[in-house]
Amino acid sequence: MTTFFVGGAQRSGTTLLQGLLCSSEKTNPLIYECFLLQHIVDAYRRGRNNFAEFGPAYFTDIPAFQSFYRRVVADYLDQTRARYAPAEHLVLKETNLTRVFHDVYDLVPNAKYIISVRDPRDVIASLIEVAEKLPKPNTNRWFAERNMKRLAGYYKGFYRSVLVAPDANFRKNLLFVKHEALVTNPAREVARISEFTDFPLAPEDGTAAWKRNEWDFDDMERFKITGWRSELWGKEMSTKNIGKFRGKLTAEELAILDEELADVYIIFGYGDDDVSASTATFAAPHQVTPTVQL
Repeated sequence: MTTFFVGGAQRSGTTLLQGLLCSSEKTNPLIYECFLLQHIVDAYRRGRNNFAEFGPAYFTDIPAFQSFYRRVVADYLDQTRARYAPAEHLVLKETNLTRVFHDVYDLVPNAKYIISVRDPRDVIASLIEVAEKLPKPNTNRWFAERNMKRLAGYYKGFYRSVLVAPDANFRKNLLFVKHEALVTNPAREVARISEFTDFPLAPEDGTAAWKRNEWDFDDMERFKITGWRSELWGKEMSTKNIGKFRGKLTAEELAILDEELADVYIIFGYGDDDVSASTATFAAPHQVTPTVQL
């Protein structure tokens, strides 16, 4: 049994990707994001980074501390797996967990990671739209300030740790999926994902991502996150939002992003005026250099 973590920047297509994986009877259905697990990993990360000051009173050494958190996370995953028996695999997502996937690797060394990537200009345009819908006050209202340098840094922050991770065993368990390629040529991308996961996926009718879904999209108001809801959730894969930044971001804003995201454009293959060029399939994860500067 394998645990698959879906990651990527917010508004990069992570829910679609998670739903696609969950269309297999071998997995749990599409469920809400694993916020509690994110908090556990954050606590582990803080404790490890400050172990010399606070840890020795409770643990003999770092390995003992790590062993404790491995047991906690293993119990969390076992509890979740039992909820969806007889599923063979777990597919979990929380976008902010992407930032600390290398810490998740410390605790779940056999997990695999499937990471959604979308044109950062489209992601940023979408984040601005989200901010306009969010209630006041809200911690993410700053998206509406249209600070392109800050938004570029926010986007980079989701991918930095996985791109610079030096551990070869971690890196071989990464699969990057370009959102544009998935919605433009789903058969090809699904074949790549199936090979990576080692279980069959077949979205022939274009709605496979929503076939096994426990999300109640109409009840999101209860969670105060309606601003994050996508109009495409629950519907067929669509290319309508490719290049949506056009007309939403100004020439001056795009020029700032060109400068701030030059390295991202090279690594992920964006920035060309012809957005269709960004639908090319990714190279194997191990071919992404671990020495990039983001």
